[in-house]
Amino acid sequence: MKGYGSLLAAAAIAGLLLVSALAALPAISDRTPFFTRGEPREALVVQTIYRGDGFILPLRNGDELPSKPPMFHWLAALASLVQGHLSEGSIRFPGLVAALVSTAATAAAAWAWWGPGTAALSAVVLGTSFQWLASSVSARVDMILAAAITLALLLFAQAIETGRRIPVTAFALLTIATLTKGPVGLLLPCAIAVLTLVLRGELRFVGWRELRLLALAAAAAGLWYLAATLVGGEAFVAKQILMENLLRVIDAEGAEAGHIEPFWFYLPLLMAGLAPWSLFVPGLAAAAYATANEPLPPEPGAPAESTGYVAAPVHGRDPHLVFALVWALVPFVLFSIAGSKRAVYLLPAYPACAMLIAAGWTRVLRAGPGPLGGVLLMAAAALSAALLAVTAATLLAGVAGLALEGWLRGLVSDADVNNVVPMLEAAREHLAVVLPCSAAVLACAWITWHSARRGRWARVFAATAVAMLALSATISTTLLPALASKRSTRSFVQHLQTVVPQSAALSFYRAFDYGAVFYWGVPIPVRQALADVPNIDGAWLLTWPALLPALTEEVRRLDTGGEAAGAYEVDEAIASEDHDPSNRSSLILVRIVRRIGDEHSGGN
Repeated sequence: MKGYGSLLAAAAIAGLLLVSALAALPAISDRTPFFTRGEPREALVVQTIYRGDGFILPLRNGDELPSKPPMFHWLAALASLVQGHLSEGSIRFPGLVAALVSTAATAAAAWAWWGPGTAALSAVVLGTSFQWLASSVSARVDMILAAAITLALLLFAQAIETGRRIPVTAFALLTIATLTKGPVGLLLPCAIAVLTLVLRGELRFVGWRELRLLALAAAAAGLWYLAATLVGGEAFVAKQILMENLLRVIDAEGAEAGHIEPFWFYLPLLMAGLAPWSLFVPGLAAAAYATANEPLPPEPGAPAESTGYVAAPVHGRDPHLVFALVWALVPFVLFSIAGSKRAVYLLPAYPACAMLIAAGWTRVLRAGPGPLGGVLLMAAAALSAALLAVTAATLLAGVAGLALEGWLRGLVSDADVNNVVPMLEAAREHLAVVLPCSAAVLACAWITWHSARRGRWARVFAATAVAMLALSATISTTLLPALASKRSTRSFVQHLQTVVPQSAALSFYRAFDYGAVFYWGVPIPVRQALADVPNIDGAWLLTWPALLPALTEEVRRLDTGGEAAGAYEVDEAIASEDHDPSNRSSLILVRIVRRIGDEHSGGN
């Protein structure tokens, strides 16, 4: 039975990783062009490296300093070199690999600490959490940071568990983390490690060897900062060192760093990011409290010492749980203190949160939830089932062609409606995927509610996991590519390349779009006034619709050299199809032409 349980858990973990990878492929491939602001912003840095125009401090669009160190961009450029060309898939590929490796490492640690059952639950919780799924297919630095911190902390935990020295690899990972997102990659795991050692009363575990290796890790990252300072000068220091790593934390509002939120902001954000598993946390906590004084028998396949109260407890508690709790709380507290807040900042805490949630589920499955825990879990299951049913019903309504835009505007913002509507329209075009997946989600919703009423918590967990995988597959294979195609500038720029002559110069007029520059392939200068445009006669400009009146007025006032019959006019060539409520993603291509009589001058 022991071997069978371990084999089943290993198969579940391997199956989850395989399904996650296969489901994510359409979302990271060129089927899903860049359509947000963040992804092409990072992609431009990768493009600069790949083009050979910068390695130490690659600039966006030829003149804009990057906001983050270049580790993610180096990895994406390397993936592009291996692939043979730059693409959305090669740029997103490192993030997906980092997510899968982190999930596997988290499962391996949970297996060593608590056994194969908790390991499988940890992998499922982490691999199907909303924010983890979304970040794994995004061309951003945050998943690389989370993976480096996760692996470094797990190597640290293994060392203190076995009494061995912390491996050099852990310190190399700290360098990678620092070169991914700055000093937080070094400070965050060190804070978690030090607090863990203090609670265990083992601070002496850190000796001169560890301090020297830590100094070397910091120095290795510091070499890049030194080189980047020599290349970028005061502008680099002001942006990456002061703005990104200091002012964003201590004076985000004064520095106009953006994403400024109150202290409590991360509580609902973490609950949303860990959905749907966060719904069960109150019930799992109540169940753990109710059965806290009941040591569990060893889990089949678990290490001999993993009995619920393992050797060397911390204040009478399982030291592994204490470590996971510290790991989860330190990022939450530190980032809550900082003024600037975004959901992805908490990503390094997700593996620890997944292990804590999985440990709670293990206790429920083996010892029961208790009276209060049972009530709270029942409520969570009912809410989860309702949300799943509503989601599936919305997809089916999209398949049926029902007009949901008016109803959605009463529930979400215009920007969210602008995202949801094209996804629902795409549902009608992919019945072979959407119908079975929606049916699976509805079935899982019914199983969740039906099983919770009978206290069959293992079925509740399984149904929730299957529903999340089905939704993930639906979004990745059909809905997200459809939304991206609608909102991306890729097709617009491809049209531009057939209209604007190769010898002509293209400029932005007071506007800018990272995606347009990425798909154009070379920098596009930004002109704040027509006086900045060389060879105005016949000039090609990209601008936003809202700026077209200002451009027309400025053209009208242009000096025509005293020729009474001469005047410049704005010819609108093509407009992008997307209509974003912010008027900041729709672009218009115009040409400035000089008319003499009724004829064009021909321009250049």
